[in-house]
Amino acid sequence: MITVAGYQIHQVIFEDPTIIVCHATSDEHACEVLLKIVKEGHRAIIENAKLINEYEIAGSLHIQGVIKPIALLRQGNVLVLASEWVHGMTLRHFAQSSSITVPIFLKIAIQIARVLEQMHKLHIVHMNIRPDTIVVVPSSLRVSLTGMGHSVLSMDGGRQARNMPLIEGSPPYMAPERTGQLNRVVDGSTDLYSLGVTLYEMLAGQLPFHAKDPLEWAHAHLAKTPLPLMTFNSQVPAIIEEIIMKLLEKTMDRRYKSAYGLRMDLENCLQQWGANGGCERFVIAQ
Repeated sequence: MITVAGYQIHQVIFEDPTIIVCHATSDEHACEVLLKIVKEGHRAIIENAKLINEYEIAGSLHIQGVIKPIALLRQGNVLVLASEWVHGMTLRHFAQSSSITVPIFLKIAIQIARVLEQMHKLHIVHMNIRPDTIVVVPSSLRVSLTGMGHSVLSMDGGRQARNMPLIEGSPPYMAPERTGQLNRVVDGSTDLYSLGVTLYEMLAGQLPFHAKDPLEWAHAHLAKTPLPLMTFNSQVPAIIEEIIMKLLEKTMDRRYKSAYGLRMDLENCLQQWGANGGCERFVIAQ
């Protein structure tokens, strides 16, 4: 049985060999919270460090769309992070449970881009963008980001202020520069690549690449070309496919230069869709 002093646990939302994520209520504040509980084991030190990182970085942000930490607690040799509760579901579960139309896709993608835009202005790279770290409220399509245990401060004033081991993360969503094979420092473009993988998966129903282990994933991100989205979803407008393929460029120089530029293109698509039910081609990444 899982217990955390000062909290009533209602439901386990996610569990893997290193961490448990629960829906709970704080006894002190009588409010719903999200609890991330590190498990005892050989990875406890690393997982503790990730919770500290998330508490410090996410807690320092005043950005709508970033789930805020409330408290960091010690329970024996492990840490517990309490964060605000959002009445939503992960993007993965949302995409699996409902039909993703073009306007719904665009509204969600625009919000993700807007949050990343604000983070990148502060030189913060999320480093863990994937369907499991994006929370969607189905009734309003409001989007929030979580999972900031990997986040870093990027190059600012000619120096990298803080970094964490790049081997940490989810290989299917890792940008090529995170494989260690390219002599590039991570920046906001790294998040945009991971977002490209996420958006591709959202529309295609599968990842742009397939692999069995981290080395195969690294090779795929460095060398393989995704199949056209139209292969899996004929309803995707050509301009949206072009935008996603731009996000999935292997080199940082060929991707979008900013989340702002991405947001502008997505908003252009949404405006067109609202006006005539379709999206015409235009020059992207301007």
